[in-house]
Amino acid sequence: MALGQDANTPSQRTTNVDRLEPKVAVAAGGDTNSQRKFTPPSSNLLSFQEIKAKADAGNAAAQTALGDAYSKGEGVATNLAEAVKWYRKASERGDAAGQYDLGSCYYRGQGVAQDYAEAVRWYRKAAEQGNSDAQFETAIAYYIGKGVPQDYTEAAKWFRKVAEEGDASAQYDLGIAYRDGQGVKQDYQEAVKWFRRSAEQGFLQGQYDLSWCYQTGHGVAQDYAEAVIWIRKPAEQGNMDAQSFLGWCYERRHGIPQDYAEAVKWYRKAAEQGNAAAEYNFGACYQNGQGIPQDYAEAVMWYQKAAEQGDADAQNQLGNCYHLGWGVPKDDAEARKWSLKAAEQYRKAAEQGDPDAQETLAECFDNAHEYAESVKWHRRAADQGKMLAQCNLGGCYLNGEGVTKNDIEAYKWFSIAAAQGDEVIVELRDKWAQTISREEVVEGQRLAAAFVARKESAPSNRADGQDSIVVGNVPRFTGTGFFVTDDGYLLTAFHVVQDAGRIAVRTKAGTFAATLVNADKANDVALLKVDGKFSALPVASSRGVKLGESVFTIGFPNIELQGSGPKLTKGEISSLTGMQDDPREFQISVPVQPGNSGGPLVNQNGNVVGIVEAQLADMATLQTTGSLPQNVNYAMKSSAMSVLLESLPEVSAKVSEPNSTKGRKFDDVEKEAESAVALVLVY
Repeated sequence: MALGQDANTPSQRTTNVDRLEPKVAVAAGGDTNSQRKFTPPSSNLLSFQEIKAKADAGNAAAQTALGDAYSKGEGVATNLAEAVKWYRKASERGDAAGQYDLGSCYYRGQGVAQDYAEAVRWYRKAAEQGNSDAQFETAIAYYIGKGVPQDYTEAAKWFRKVAEEGDASAQYDLGIAYRDGQGVKQDYQEAVKWFRRSAEQGFLQGQYDLSWCYQTGHGVAQDYAEAVIWIRKPAEQGNMDAQSFLGWCYERRHGIPQDYAEAVKWYRKAAEQGNAAAEYNFGACYQNGQGIPQDYAEAVMWYQKAAEQGDADAQNQLGNCYHLGWGVPKDDAEARKWSLKAAEQYRKAAEQGDPDAQETLAECFDNAHEYAESVKWHRRAADQGKMLAQCNLGGCYLNGEGVTKNDIEAYKWFSIAAAQGDEVIVELRDKWAQTISREEVVEGQRLAAAFVARKESAPSNRADGQDSIVVGNVPRFTGTGFFVTDDGYLLTAFHVVQDAGRIAVRTKAGTFAATLVNADKANDVALLKVDGKFSALPVASSRGVKLGESVFTIGFPNIELQGSGPKLTKGEISSLTGMQDDPREFQISVPVQPGNSGGPLVNQNGNVVGIVEAQLADMATLQTTGSLPQNVNYAMKSSAMSVLLESLPEVSAKVSEPNSTKGRKFDDVEKEAESAVALVLVY
């Protein structure tokens, strides 16, 4: 059984945290001039007549001040056309403030016909003289392509000038440029730097996106506690997206102790402002009785609000409520209506191979009584290893819904799902076994034992077949890898990255795109490459490893359940050969779980002697021997890694020589290993 981890562990309900991604720069849309706080030269020190006299004499600053007087009606009746006249005189004399104000008049169409190209022309003149407000507006014009062709490089250039002067809004927008690779090379660490500068000045969107970086581990080590610190600030200022995320943190115990009452409090604040994700989650709290008395009618009310905003999860759940009669009278027509609305939104992700979306799409069709379509999507998710889909597909065969009733197929799928250890499904399988013949049970077991989950390949959206990292994407599969050179070559198990559409690795420094350089499919080893500088582990020959020798691994098992931090487990070399005496493998007593695949097997000197590969399958062993295996796991020997590395001399030359020092402190060895491992994300 391969140990790569299905990242989409089934849960009772979706939290919609993916809707909490940072939004496009606040300053990048709408009437941006209204968001800037420009202070014109003061006209309070001189009378209107004195200012006019100086303006008539050709003083550019006075001409700008006179334009301000006409614009604001200070000492004279408001006259925007007259304001434009004096701003133009000042501009033509090179006054930066006048040029900025003239640009603003053209931008707004005040006192002159609206003309974005003319606005940008004057903004740029002022910007080139160092006027920070004009620099900001010039950046925005290039960012959105208003008055000039869209040009992210020019936008980033002008954002940087203002950001370096300490403008929080520009710092935030420069962070967005680095986050998205717009006009600059994508660099999450630079994005974090500018988000932080903006956030520390109290800019709410900067605080929000800095929190997001800590939440996802982009450009900074993933840290939910820090994410909560920064998201709380905009939440307390009334930002509904921040409130929704803070509620999710309280509900899911991310960076803060679990507190359903606090989760409900923040969900309510966001829901009352119309945040669809919060409306859905608030409804789920009512449905589950978490932090608030259970009330299906209230749950339905909030689901309805979110559903009417187009929230697919809410539409699906609302359809389910009508289907089952929870909080509303049972109504198949309403169930069908809402379930089909949800189905249309899940279909795209489902067709691209997302097993969670496939299973939810199947449930939508089930609620709509379109059982043939339901079976189709249950099967696709089940074939990818989705436990709930496997169980539901078994139910389809059991009841003959959307497929011909087949007791053997029902038992087969119940058995495949039960092998993942869910006690309820195990009980369901065992009860069903009592109702069919012994021959049917044996055949169902045979079919189940032959099942191998296969991940669907997500289609590439780019002509070159390579996708960039997409913020907020959920990986289809996860595993572990470890660096063997300090310039970014790392090893993992081939089955972790097999059929990957896109690969990324996450370290303490952030998340990085990875490419598959080479693979030895027969020995289940793959070599990846990441750009950057990293700590690496030396690889030692496996010939010197002795039976009973102490070893350990560090990896990322069951990240949805155990978290995304590295986990260490210790054990011994149980056998110098693997399954059925395979000489390429070690049998180890090191505890491993789904997600450990590809992790290093490290000896007491800090050398890699193997790569974690597989565990003995519980169900197959039970069927063969009549008992469950007890911590029987396997690692491919380092000799297999060496063959792959030596096929690339330019890589093998960079691999460190094995440590020869004996009696090293385990703390030192462990720290070296931890700094060299990485979470492998497969999309």
